[in-house]
Amino acid sequence: MRLRRIALRNFRNLRAVELLPAGGYNLLLGPNGAGKSNLCEAIYFAARGELLKGERQRELIAWGETLALIELEVDEDRLRIVLDGAAQVKRVELNGKPARAAQLQERLQAVAFTADELQIAKGEPQARRAFLDGAIGQLDREYRYRSRRYEEIVRRKNALLRQEPLNEELLAVYEDELVEHGAFLITRRLTYLEEFNRELESLHARLRLGMGPLRLDYLSSLPGMPRDRRELGGWLSRGLAAKAAEERRRGLALVGPHRDDLQFTSNSVDLRKFGSQGEQRAAIVQAKLAQFELHRRRVGQYPILILDDLLSELDPRAGQLFLGALPSGVQAFLTATEMRPGLSELAERVYLVDGGEIKERA
Repeated sequence: MRLRRIALRNFRNLRAVELLPAGGYNLLLGPNGAGKSNLCEAIYFAARGELLKGERQRELIAWGETLALIELEVDEDRLRIVLDGAAQVKRVELNGKPARAAQLQERLQAVAFTADELQIAKGEPQARRAFLDGAIGQLDREYRYRSRRYEEIVRRKNALLRQEPLNEELLAVYEDELVEHGAFLITRRLTYLEEFNRELESLHARLRLGMGPLRLDYLSSLPGMPRDRRELGGWLSRGLAAKAAEERRRGLALVGPHRDDLQFTSNSVDLRKFGSQGEQRAAIVQAKLAQFELHRRRVGQYPILILDDLLSELDPRAGQLFLGALPSGVQAFLTATEMRPGLSELAERVYLVDGGEIKERA
């Protein structure tokens, strides 16, 4: 996968940018707030339909403007996104014709690794679920659909549980859907983790990070998760029945994959509780490398790699190990505030970013 052209208009502080990036590593160099992350955000937004840092979509349009434009040429395809602030709509085109955002996501795929993600190993369960759901959802259209539907039903159930009198018939409908979609999501999560942990074993042998083999294990909020995945539906139904009184008392849906967690372990030690900061960061580095490799196996090619402000948070050794572990033939966009050891040799093209302007270094 090759991103051949990037053109942006009024996208955050990038008023007018046009780049023909290299097929390898593109380094965006400049001070904080210059606009480096905004370029990465535009690529990620087109590829994933979501933002790197979770802000609202309307904040993507430059101050004082009503329209923002993203134009990308990927392999032989032309992708175009218009953000209309006045109408509060997003218009999408593929090769000059109206399209759905999902069609763009099939043409352009990106994996991002930001400094914020170094907190996944020691942060809240929501961050770990988001990591896993994002990795699977990018590869599995049905998982994306079912995940969105499941989240919507959870919101509806939560609202219903707070109503008096409670509509028991509607509650039963919601719970049937939660069981159906929840069992599907858990099954796909477990399947992905099986492949993921095999890749972690391979990475451990290659990286030699000075820590034991890493695993990422699934922690269900319900006890007794069956080994036979065909039994997950019945198990979730029994869990809902057991928690019914508590759910009604608290007005919250307490059973299902939205309550589950993940655990990073090395030599059976829980890294969230007992790992050092270095071990936790090494775990996330390995996790992102495993995600990147599994994407290639499933899709047949590597996605675009975005490394936003990552190297400033890694010690030099970990940063070098990470970059050295990446396969050849990957197109990547890296941001940095200064030239660090190894970056000048790695970068095929260097862009200087300042005040919303991006210029290629001679």
